[in-house]
Amino acid sequence: IVAPRGMLQQGAMNLKTTKKKIFLIVSRYFGLYKNCYFHSTDEVEKEDIANHLNISHDKIQIVSNIPRIFNKAILRHKKSKDLKMVFVARLSKKKNLEGVLNYLLDLDDTCNIKLDVYGPQEDDYFNNLSIPVNNLGKNVIVNYCGELKPHELENALKNYHVYILPTLGENFGHSIFEALSSGLPVIISDQTPWRNLKDQKVGFDIPLIDKNSFTMAIEKFARMSQDEYMTWSKNAKAYAFNFYNNQDYFNEYKSLFTNELSVGIVAPIPFERYKGGISNFAKSLMHYASEFKKDKIHFNLINTCVIPRTNESTGKLKFINLRNYLLFIIHAYGQIKRENIKVLHVHSSVGKSVLKDSISALIFKWFLGTRNILHLHVGEISQVEIRGTLKKIHEWVLGKAYNTVLVLSPQLKVFFEPIFKDRVYMIRNFYNSNSLGGEIKEINKTIKIIFVGSISQSKGILDLFEALSDMKEKNWQLSIAGEFINNDFKNVIMESQVYNSIKDNVKFLGYAFEDYKVSLLKNNDILVLPSYAEGMPISLLEAISFGNAIVTTDVGANHTHFSSICNLLKPGDIKGLKMELSKLINDKELLKKRKKQAQELSQRFTFDGFKKQITPIYKTI
Repeated sequence: IVAPRGMLQQGAMNLKTTKKKIFLIVSRYFGLYKNCYFHSTDEVEKEDIANHLNISHDKIQIVSNIPRIFNKAILRHKKSKDLKMVFVARLSKKKNLEGVLNYLLDLDDTCNIKLDVYGPQEDDYFNNLSIPVNNLGKNVIVNYCGELKPHELENALKNYHVYILPTLGENFGHSIFEALSSGLPVIISDQTPWRNLKDQKVGFDIPLIDKNSFTMAIEKFARMSQDEYMTWSKNAKAYAFNFYNNQDYFNEYKSLFTNELSVGIVAPIPFERYKGGISNFAKSLMHYASEFKKDKIHFNLINTCVIPRTNESTGKLKFINLRNYLLFIIHAYGQIKRENIKVLHVHSSVGKSVLKDSISALIFKWFLGTRNILHLHVGEISQVEIRGTLKKIHEWVLGKAYNTVLVLSPQLKVFFEPIFKDRVYMIRNFYNSNSLGGEIKEINKTIKIIFVGSISQSKGILDLFEALSDMKEKNWQLSIAGEFINNDFKNVIMESQVYNSIKDNVKFLGYAFEDYKVSLLKNNDILVLPSYAEGMPISLLEAISFGNAIVTTDVGANHTHFSSICNLLKPGDIKGLKMELSKLINDKELLKKRKKQAQELSQRFTFDGFKKQITPIYKTI
C-alpha cells in the first residue's frame, strides 16, 4: 500500500516538475505500481493518484489521516487591530512562507501584526527568503523561533490568535487540524482538504493566485473584537471535534490493510439450454459485484457451460457433455491461474452433478491451491445423496474438495455435518432487490396466476392444469413464463385433455428475461409452483417481493422459509392444489392478507442480508 501524502497534488508537482514527470512516465511504462494499492485522504488526492499513475479507482482507498486533537479550552485575549499569527511547518517552497511575507507587504499600517515561525529549515530557507523580513512595515514583526517538538505544540498554540499556511498542497495538513482543535481560526490556501471554512466562521481557504484576499483575511482577524473573535475560535474547535468524532478510523484502516480477495463464481450460464435457478442466482450475484468490491472482494465468473448444448442433453452421459466438462477444466484452470483466484464459490444442485463439480473443485484445489465453497441449491437429502458403490467415493471427494458448505435447509445441514463438522452454514438466497419490489397490485375481478420455471413434469405443470380444469371458477388467467424442457414433453402437454379444457385461460409466454419478468410479477396476484423437488426457488423470492400470494409444495427449503405465508402442499396433491387456488380466487380478503404477508417476508431475502452472511465466510476461508 502506497500513501503519496500529497506528493501528487498540483502544488507539489509544480516543484522540480521535470524530474517528477520523467519518473512518472518511467513508472507507468514499466508498471512499477501494478501490484500496489494506494491510500488517499480525500477525493481530490484519489483523482491525482489515478491520473498521474494511471491507477484504477478501485485500487485507491480513501481513509482519513488520524490527527492529534487538543482538548483544552483556551480563552485568548485579543485587542482590536492587534493580531498574533503562527506558522508551523517545514520551511520549504511547498509550505510557502514567502507567500505570507508577500501578503504582509500590503497590509494596512493601522494593523499590528506579529508572526512567529516554527519548523525545521530546508537549505537555510528562512535566511534566503527573497523578501527579507526587515523590508516589512514597522507594524509587522516576524520571528523565526526554531523547531517545536511535538509535545510542545499544544502549549505553544495557546499564545496566538490565527494559524496561517498558504501551502502549495496538502493531502491532509496535520498542523492545520491541530490548530483548529486548539481553537485557532486558520488562513490557508485552497490546496488542502479543509474547504468552505468562511461560511462556517472557522477560517479562510483562499486560491493561491488571490494575494489580495489573503491580505484582507489577515486584516479582518486583526480588526475583530474580542467577542467576535471568540465566536470564530469556538467554531474552529467545534469544527475539528465534529470531524474527528465522525470518523470510523478502526474499520477504515482495517479495510485498508485487508488483502484483496479474488473469488471465482463457478456456475452454469448456458448458451442454448434452459437457464434455471442456479444460473439466475449466479447472474444476480455478479450483478452486485461492485458492492463486494467495497470490501476488496473481486468476483470473476467461471462459466461451467463452455460450448452450446440443447435441453435434450441435460443430465445425460453424452459425448457433448463430456467434451464440455473437459473444456471447462482447461479454460477454468487457465482463468484461475491468470486472474490469481484464491476462492472458488461453486454453485451446484443434485446428486451426480455435485460429484462432477466436486471432482473439478478438487483438481483446482490440488494443483492451484484454491479454497473452495460448495453452495447447494437444493433442499432435500435425497437430491444430493448418492447410494451404492459411489457413496464412499462421493463423501471422500466432498470432504477433500471443499473447505465450507452452504445449504438452504436444516436437514441438509445435519446431513453434511459428519463430513464438515462446524463448517456447514445455512444461508438464505436473495432476489435482485434493485429491480424488484414495490407497491402491491390491486386485486381485480380476474385473478392473475403465474407459473415461472422450466415446463417439465418435475415442476408439476400437469398437476396444475388438472387442478385448474376441475375448478368451477373461471375468473382467472394463467401465464406460464418458461421454456419446455424438451419437445417430447411439449407434445404431451399440447395433446393433453386437461390443457385443452382450459387453454382459453392459459398463455405460454416463453422464457421471461429480467425486465419482462419484473413486469409480469408486478401485475400478478398468485405465483403457483407445485414442484416435486426444489432448493430455494428464486421465482418465489422474486414473487413475494411484489406481494404475490404463494401456492407451492412442501419440498426443499420451502418449509423452513415459506410455511408462514402459505399452506404447503404435498407434491402430486391435485385435490389440495385445487382447494388452495379456489380459496384464494374466491376470498379476496384472504388473498389480500396473503399478498401482504408475502411482501413482509421478502425483507428476509434481500441482498444486504445475504452479503452480511457470505462476506465473513469469504474472508475467513
